[in-house]
Amino acid sequence: MHRHQRSSSLRELFIYVFSLVCIIFCINAVNYVKIKQAVKVLPPIPSIYEPVRFVFYSYPDNSISARFWFYDVSGKEIGSYERSWPGYALALEIQHLITPHTQVSFPVRVNNMDTFGRITSGGTLISKYFFKNNEAVLFSSAIKDLSSSESASISFLGRFIVDNSVLNTPFYLFKDRFVKTQLLSLEGCEMGVFYSVRCSQGNAVIIR
Repeated sequence: MHRHQRSSSLRELFIYVFSLVCIIFCINAVNYVKIKQAVKVLPPIPSIYEPVRFVFYSYPDNSISARFWFYDVSGKEIGSYERSWPGYALALEIQHLITPHTQVSFPVRVNNMDTFGRITSGGTLISKYFFKNNEAVLFSSAIKDLSSSESASISFLGRFIVDNSVLNTPFYLFKDRFVKTQLLSLEGCEMGVFYSVRCSQGNAVIIR
């Protein structure tokens, strides 16, 4: 009797695990196709653009005061943010979509760093400034002539690029094939000087 119950339980567990794997596989397959389609309809993006500009106001003990401005690929301002962060230095986390046809860079968050260059907190999310009403406004000037379905597809692509949620990871197991993460240190930037983050070919650098 006990052996039969154990066998039945194992069979149910196997069916559950197998069903879960199949569901995750199917969701990944659907999302992969949607990303490939979005990349195909994405219009030409400038090879060089500057989505972030910033200035440091002060460096009091163990904190940094700064303001960031955010821009679409045409250079139009789409938002700004100012605050003080605890820590020794800041770093920008940037996600780069890299395919044979296009490269797109999304700033994701501002991270705090200690004196050893280690990230000390979850950071401040800034990717939200590049979306409005669920639309990827980073591309707003480039996709204005697209159909609503094509715009929705590209907005899905934008959310895919910036999404680092642990809960969504199983549904984007292929993400490493498309996206790489860059941590751009802002250490050494002078107070009162305006800097830009220049993105090109899947890489970002700081210019003044």
